[in-house]
Amino acid sequence: MPKKILIFVVLSTFGLMGLLSQRVESSTKRILLLPLAVYSPQPQAYLRNGLMSMLGSRLSVEGLQIVSLSKDYQAKFSKKEKAGVFGKDRAKELGEALRANYVVFGSVTIVGKGYSLDLSLLDLTKNPPKLTHISRATTEDQFIPILAEIANEFRSIVEGRYPPAKTFARGPKAASSTGSGSGPFRPLGETGGYGSWDQGLFRPTAQGYHQLGASGRYNLRLSVMSIDAYDLTNNGHPEILILSRNELRIYSKEGASLRLLDVIKARRGEDLLKISIGDVDSNGTPEIYVAGFYRGQVYTTVYDWKKKPIKRFEKSGHLFVSGKRGSKTYLLYQDSSQWNLFKGPVYFMRYNSDGHLVKATKLPRLTHLKFYTLVPYDINKDGAPELIGLGEGNTLHIWDLSGETLFQDDESIGGTNNAIDLAQVTGQEELPRVPFNSRLVLADVNGDGKADLIAPKNLALVGVFEHFKYYDSGYVLAYKIEGTKLEKNWTSPKHRYCVTDVQMFGNTLFVALQKLQLKNYAKGYSHLVWFNLGKK
Repeated sequence: MPKKILIFVVLSTFGLMGLLSQRVESSTKRILLLPLAVYSPQPQAYLRNGLMSMLGSRLSVEGLQIVSLSKDYQAKFSKKEKAGVFGKDRAKELGEALRANYVVFGSVTIVGKGYSLDLSLLDLTKNPPKLTHISRATTEDQFIPILAEIANEFRSIVEGRYPPAKTFARGPKAASSTGSGSGPFRPLGETGGYGSWDQGLFRPTAQGYHQLGASGRYNLRLSVMSIDAYDLTNNGHPEILILSRNELRIYSKEGASLRLLDVIKARRGEDLLKISIGDVDSNGTPEIYVAGFYRGQVYTTVYDWKKKPIKRFEKSGHLFVSGKRGSKTYLLYQDSSQWNLFKGPVYFMRYNSDGHLVKATKLPRLTHLKFYTLVPYDINKDGAPELIGLGEGNTLHIWDLSGETLFQDDESIGGTNNAIDLAQVTGQEELPRVPFNSRLVLADVNGDGKADLIAPKNLALVGVFEHFKYYDSGYVLAYKIEGTKLEKNWTSPKHRYCVTDVQMFGNTLFVALQKLQLKNYAKGYSHLVWFNLGKK
């Protein structure tokens, strides 16, 4: 019998046993089980019902009562709620309406033979209500024991006992970042398996190009949101700033390794999004710009570097340093408001003589611009920058300062798992999932003394998720800038992680790679890999 069928049979059996064993006597503790969201290419209804039956049977013991939702009550749910998508506030509202002491909600994701369980227990007996998240990734044969373990942990919390020691089933083996393939490099247009990034990055379509071997690699037990590199200590070597959802880590690059210098934690309830660095005020020391999602909108916290980060001010909206390293850089700004994360026009910003941040130039409206991909660069050397970035359809565009489109590619690139799902946060199904793409960077890839454009392209899982995309692998692409056109000349092998961010320091290209993370609240896996592009 196939494993998936066996899982569903066992789930149904547990559900029947639970129904036969439920006690009719009154209980002082009531638990509301909300429909679970199921992300799977298979039919979802019977899997959802089986999951809820098993959870109900494991939670339904003496002293605990499972609260059921009537069909009439469920008929009033929105489309997303019927699919099991609930935010904390909506779970609280439903729990209070049905006089429940606790509410269980969450999701299960199935990709191939891998399973990810993300379940939450909301304790309404606390003021304010306390939310406990439990996430597990597992395989088919361990799926039912792990689900039972989560139910047992929830029951321990409800009964006031300390949860039992956690035993983590070994999840799907992480795919290697190297593969057999046909060597570490691939020309454009060639398809195939994964190549080794440790041995090199690009292969060109033209002659006279040298190979790009990996200079270093650092493994991280977190999901990287963004990176930057800058010589903060003026010793000629870069410090590497690595941003995850909940902290900023500052590393000193020492040879082929990194040494941790400092950590800045996000405030409670904040999701960190983007990091950028630059000496915008031209005082000889850089500012560090950290954008984060907090209380429904985006704020940027600005730090001065004085042997350590010192907070300077905070501003509503996005502040981001972009442009060619070693040449002119620009500070970009776009506002943000409650549940409208990118609002209004984009501006070039500057600091006035008093050290206050002011708007310098209002940019034209660029349709469907992905803000963090915008790179101002004076292509034709007339003193006014052209604007390179991802626009409609995640395709590369070049605009002039009047907003005229000078170039538009036909290939969709970019893509990211780093996003804020406003519908999940708020329970308002009409709100979007807002992605935060990797930056694009300028670098001399082939040693001809001219700037080329480096951009990631991530590959989405197809036919699995109804409402949004998850990306599980990616490439790094490089484009030659020919006049006001971009010509794709180089590509990396496909990597088994997706590309989260890229940045240049001198002749070194840093690439952050992130393993597909289906769990919302567990630590992730990432790599930082760097390549010496050679002496220019």
